[in-house]
Amino acid sequence: MLRLVRCNSTKSALAERFQQILDEKLHLASRSAISKDEHLSLQLDCLEQFNTERSQSQLEGAAFEQKYQREIAFVNSEKRFNLQNERNDALQRPWNGSELVLETSRRMLDDSVAKAKRVERKPSRTIISPPVPLSERIQNAKELSLDYKVGKAMTPEEKEREQFKEMYKERLLGPSVFSNSASSSSTMGLITSMADARINAEIDQKTGTFSSQEMLSVRGKPLDKDRLKNSTDTAYFMNELLKKQDCLPTWIENQQGVDVEVNAFRANLKSQAVSSLHKLAKSGDGTQSVAEMKLALSVYTQDKLESKLLLMILKTKKDYFQSKIADINTKIRHYNLSAPSSSLHKWKLIEENEYQTAISKVVLNIDEALELANSQHTKVKEKQVSSSFLGLLGEKGPSINTSYSGIERPKEPLQFWQLVKDIFKS
Repeated sequence: MLRLVRCNSTKSALAERFQQILDEKLHLASRSAISKDEHLSLQLDCLEQFNTERSQSQLEGAAFEQKYQREIAFVNSEKRFNLQNERNDALQRPWNGSELVLETSRRMLDDSVAKAKRVERKPSRTIISPPVPLSERIQNAKELSLDYKVGKAMTPEEKEREQFKEMYKERLLGPSVFSNSASSSSTMGLITSMADARINAEIDQKTGTFSSQEMLSVRGKPLDKDRLKNSTDTAYFMNELLKKQDCLPTWIENQQGVDVEVNAFRANLKSQAVSSLHKLAKSGDGTQSVAEMKLALSVYTQDKLESKLLLMILKTKKDYFQSKIADINTKIRHYNLSAPSSSLHKWKLIEENEYQTAISKVVLNIDEALELANSQHTKVKEKQVSSSFLGLLGEKGPSINTSYSGIERPKEPLQFWQLVKDIFKS
């Protein structure tokens, strides 16, 4: 197809399209039709002028190369004389027998020694850094030796941050980061193989379609976009598979576990606060009534009573509660990483806030707390008394008098398999 050069060239797409239509019309039209159309005649004249100028320039270029072919060849061969010695040898005049003895001897000595071959090395991309000054090297060595002497190591926060990076990578990118997920030996590869086997079992080998009746209602029809607004296709269908298999998503199982852990921890903390309150209020054998214990606690103000209970809890259970809170916060972090939305995230536990909340609830409901502590104390005493009598009778359990220890009869072997053999023999 002919393509004409526009006299007034423009870069717009619309003009390019018009020019293409014009070229097609000019190519398909006859000579007489072109002569009748003024615009087509103008375009044809531009084309002929362009072809004439191009032919003329080609002829001039060929004539120039023919005329100066010797000089062009010399210029093209100039790259062979890049080295200074080769260029000098090529430009030296040949011997004619009238040279001086000194020049003749020099040229003979030069020719008798083989010239070293030039090895072209690739340019190196390495950045050569200047050497470190001696004073700076000494200072760096002093700092390293001082750190080693002091035993400077990573702080617990830095260690936790490094562990969090590794866990974050594994949780978000999946176990395929550390193992080959396509391998049948890995868990992911085994699940994929089982899924492929289930899919192939449902396919009709004759028709190539699924033999399930449910596919007749959805085959060839578009997906329901309303249920896919807030999730991708993959996430939606994975959730559907989990629902059909009666499996809960991982983040829901983690959520249930976290809730159980938090509730158990707070119940334990409240029980410890109640026990501390009972120890602070009781006197003697601890058989006082609730009114008497409340009267004994009336000397404390609310703030002073809360601070007193806090000191008692920290004195006995501080290390345990700190480690328990750290463990729960780790589980909360795992859950937050697996939760599909930030609106489902949970706040981590703060040690001071948990102490303050539990103690405040106990102090505000002091009557209920004292009744609970008194009933627990009574149950413990009754259990100790009953266990002491059981010890006297020889039963298993703690005993007050160690001289009356129970004698346990040695267990005789049942010989079950011997009985089975005897049955079959008879």
